[in-house]
Amino acid sequence: LQQYFAGLCEWDLLLCSSRAGMKTIQVYIDEIDQLLPPNIRYQARRVLVPLGVRIPTLDYRDRVLLRQRLALAPEHTIALFFGRLSQMSKADLGPLLLALSVLSRRGTVFHLVIAGDDTQMNEAPRLTALAADLNCLMNLTVWVNPSADDKHLLYSGVDIFISPSDNIQETFGLAVAEALAYGLPAVVSDWDGYRDLVTDGETGFLVRSLFPPDIGRLQLADCTSSMVEEDLLAQSTTIDFMALCEKLEKLVLDPTLRRQMGRAGRQFAKDHCSWRVIVNRYEELWQESSQMAKAACRGGTIRSPVLSVSLENSFGHFASAKRSSESECFITAEGREWLKRPDRFYFLCPLNGCLSPQHFSTLLRTIAERPGISVGMVVDLACSDGFRTSVNEIHWTLARLFKYGLVMSTEDRCQLRP
Repeated sequence: LQQYFAGLCEWDLLLCSSRAGMKTIQVYIDEIDQLLPPNIRYQARRVLVPLGVRIPTLDYRDRVLLRQRLALAPEHTIALFFGRLSQMSKADLGPLLLALSVLSRRGTVFHLVIAGDDTQMNEAPRLTALAADLNCLMNLTVWVNPSADDKHLLYSGVDIFISPSDNIQETFGLAVAEALAYGLPAVVSDWDGYRDLVTDGETGFLVRSLFPPDIGRLQLADCTSSMVEEDLLAQSTTIDFMALCEKLEKLVLDPTLRRQMGRAGRQFAKDHCSWRVIVNRYEELWQESSQMAKAACRGGTIRSPVLSVSLENSFGHFASAKRSSESECFITAEGREWLKRPDRFYFLCPLNGCLSPQHFSTLLRTIAERPGISVGMVVDLACSDGFRTSVNEIHWTLARLFKYGLVMSTEDRCQLRP
């Protein structure tokens, strides 16, 4: 990036697919700008152009065919997650399975299909094991590595699209745009580019997302490092569990609302994401740039130290808010159920690290014994009780309890009130 600065002109273009992505790029540019000689500045224009999608022809027979493939009754409601199956680079789907379990126990029955590429992470066995433990496996289909025809059948035949993305590698949300193009109401996390696509209450629902309080301590790694801190941030980012259940239940129980939102979403996709619209936008930009071009790019040599950019500064705007250290913690009914089954905490453990299921059980019991204890006090008590982990790991452990709906705060309760 620093080398490119010297060769860019004002008629060059940097295309950003979402407002959140554009803001992050601006953060990078501002940081690099401070390290460059005064005569070298980033000159290229930043422009917002969504990714394009095909607007498909819909066929009601696909709805019947999908239910036949899944051995479901014709009237059965189906919700779909479609995307890369990876905790590391897409979304932790454990809370979604827990929502399926909770709603099923309430009598709100629907079938969840989790579909996507699973060639790298092999997530399917983990998801199936958790669903079995939560007694909702009969309402779940994990459809790994679907073909293009499978993808069309899924989008055409389901009733609701879901994507609880929690990873900063997600910038736009192509699967969300595709779902809207198929006329599906979308329940998605209030996250980066998803906000550009889903209008809450009109084309679907945005579910509040919360970064953990200690995000300010995390740093963006350089290109030679693994993305350990970014991955840990994703695993401790909360997508409001209670709200996720509420919005899902609302759409499952209201087919009229589903159809209304689906029509609005399909119209949005036609107006903003269809290839006709996107190609026209590209042509406008090329024409503008060709008129601006007057001179050759400047040359130059750039030498500067390695950047140190915090994740909060770069991506703090992706989530709805950051949970406060003063937030009061309360164990939920689901949390009390998990305390009776401590083996379940295995599913909360980090993909890399030394935290054990006992760490989650200990923190959850602390909250159960002290209703209303603040996040900061939970961390202080854990430190004084010889938790044998760092403060960062304690924050991360607590955030996982929030993520899975085992703990909630006063703010979470307020969000659920009408």
